[in-house]
Amino acid sequence: MVAGFCVEPNRFQSNTFSIRYFIQPLYIKFDYIDLSLGDVIGEWEYTEIDTSLDEICRVYNDKLSHLNSIIDVVNAVLNCQIRFYGSSVARTELFAYSYLVLNEYAQAIPFLTTLITLNDDDNKEWYSPIISSATHICKLIQHNNYAEVSDIMLLWQSYTRGKLGV
Repeated sequence: MVAGFCVEPNRFQSNTFSIRYFIQPLYIKFDYIDLSLGDVIGEWEYTEIDTSLDEICRVYNDKLSHLNSIIDVVNAVLNCQIRFYGSSVARTELFAYSYLVLNEYAQAIPFLTTLITLNDDDNKEWYSPIISSATHICKLIQHNNYAEVSDIMLLWQSYTRGKLGV
């Protein structure tokens, strides 16, 4: 996982900016930094840089410094200590693939099954890659092919790292 802070200028007030913290699992295939997991921590004028830096330090200490593992992040999301602004599908992917990386296959299966049921959604074409990946991984688990599941997670991690440049 990668954690960071994103500074964004305010499009409507040229003298202000906002900062948000984010956590992104690298083992979920992404082409860009995803800000779904995290929150906006404040908005300041450019003259208030010192105040914003103090707030970054506070948020790091309160929200991020204790997250030493994937399970810490999963538990923080489950316990509403970290906000998740993404779609319910993205949240389901977060749990499914986090449990897979942790080799907690029994815990991953219900989330993978939920992703597969997107095949019944009116917009199933839009979810096609998600459905396909979840179906393939479920079949691998059913055949006890855990090494290939791990290989897929590593492949996705490599892909995401490459796209993000980390």
